[in-house]
Amino acid sequence: VKSSVVFVAEPGEKMEIIEDLGNWLKVKKKTGEVGYILARLVQVEIVKIVKIPVKEEKPPAKEKIIPKKPQVAKPVTKPVKPAKPITGVKLKEGKRNTKKLIIIAGGVLVTGAVAYALFRKGGLLNKGKATLNVTSDPSPAVVYVDDEEKCTTPCLVEDISPGTHVIRIERPLYGKWEEQMELKGHTEYTINATLSPFKYQFKSCFGRGGSIAGQFNSPTDLTIDGNGNLYVADTGNNRIQKFSKEGYYIARTGLTNVSAIRFFPSNKSIYAATLTTNYLRRYTLDLAYMWQKYIALSYPRGMGADNSGNLYIADTAHNKILVTGPQGGIKKSWRVGSGNTLPYDAEPGPNGDIYVTAYNADRIFVYSSSGAKKKTFSRIINGPAELAIDTMGHVYVTAYFENKVYKFTPEGKFTLGFGGGTLLRPVGIAAGKNGNIFVVDNGHNRVCIWSLSSETIGTGTAKIQAKYKKGSSGNSMGTGIANPYNRGQIPEKKRTKRIKKI
Repeated sequence: VKSSVVFVAEPGEKMEIIEDLGNWLKVKKKTGEVGYILARLVQVEIVKIVKIPVKEEKPPAKEKIIPKKPQVAKPVTKPVKPAKPITGVKLKEGKRNTKKLIIIAGGVLVTGAVAYALFRKGGLLNKGKATLNVTSDPSPAVVYVDDEEKCTTPCLVEDISPGTHVIRIERPLYGKWEEQMELKGHTEYTINATLSPFKYQFKSCFGRGGSIAGQFNSPTDLTIDGNGNLYVADTGNNRIQKFSKEGYYIARTGLTNVSAIRFFPSNKSIYAATLTTNYLRRYTLDLAYMWQKYIALSYPRGMGADNSGNLYIADTAHNKILVTGPQGGIKKSWRVGSGNTLPYDAEPGPNGDIYVTAYNADRIFVYSSSGAKKKTFSRIINGPAELAIDTMGHVYVTAYFENKVYKFTPEGKFTLGFGGGTLLRPVGIAAGKNGNIFVVDNGHNRVCIWSLSSETIGTGTAKIQAKYKKGSSGNSMGTGIANPYNRGQIPEKKRTKRIKKI
């Protein structure tokens, strides 16, 4: 160092850096004074920099520097023998395998509560990274940090830089939860978000009672093909009718007492069953007849299909679920509940589980693909009829005697109901890819459509907790930094009091 003038750095004071000399910075104050400051101390805001004993040398000839008597800060604790003029944070082994936090600043070694105060106020905690531990109800939901997708709940987001970040949690068909958070280093934040579902708003209905094209007589079931077209089992008129997704009539074909129809995605065909004949029929998407296969059915009411070539038929009067292939052969079957439960419909979910409505039992049962019963939805429904499952696994069921549609999470948690005051004896139901729900309004001889609203039921909430990460030495302030109170946890009031005395 070519000068004996070493400035005292006051908190918030701004200086112009003229030259970087490694351990020292040549700086210029607003007053025009030029001097030197120890580079490695500028990050510790509350540590005053004192004059470091150096060999006196004349300042450079071209610079006019007014020598200034350096100020010597009073030691905040009993100093030890000055070490080299460096600053830093390290751990020192103490008695009983404990560790002490040590800060060396301006040649003064500081420990204990004073070191902890410097450690906190000097911003050294924020040199670590923050972590988010995120869960959501329902799950899964997507977690975003500053509009960047990070993971799907439940999940852990690590290595987040300290500072202000916008955390957002989203799930289709639900309102998002979003909050701006100030994250600190070496801290784990636990976020448990509860998302609120969007409401459904009535959109329109099509059809009315009658026998001409586009009219219905006691319709019972419907299905949607891959293009969004609708197929309705017009039971009283002994036919199947095809409509566009807007409700415009396209085509029809005759089938006596048709009661259950289903689009089969694996071969892009329409399968149908009737109340009084023991046959399963297959049609093209234009409703051209292809073949029929004998199956011992008794009053089948609903059918479901997966993407693996399985067709699930609710054999209602036999209290069974039958599983067939695309050619109609029986693969397996199982009984639904005990007694006369009258299974009305069977639909596979995205997770492979099979959801079954038991009309007489007023419940929804969940089975594995092999037919093993897994659980029962807790909510009692008066006359559960048919099911629809959307791409996220949400379950929709028509309540025949309650004149409503109920929505559940895949786990069976009730979320909302709609259709009251509009529907009369709802039966068939289907979920469109755009979020629309189509319902057969049997009592009014029509099909009604509900779409998603921009309004949610309630507001999404979240419980947030923050805690310092635990290190390898008990109570810690971050990775590798031990609690300076090495005698154990000190009550907050006592800790604050000790720091104030300093």
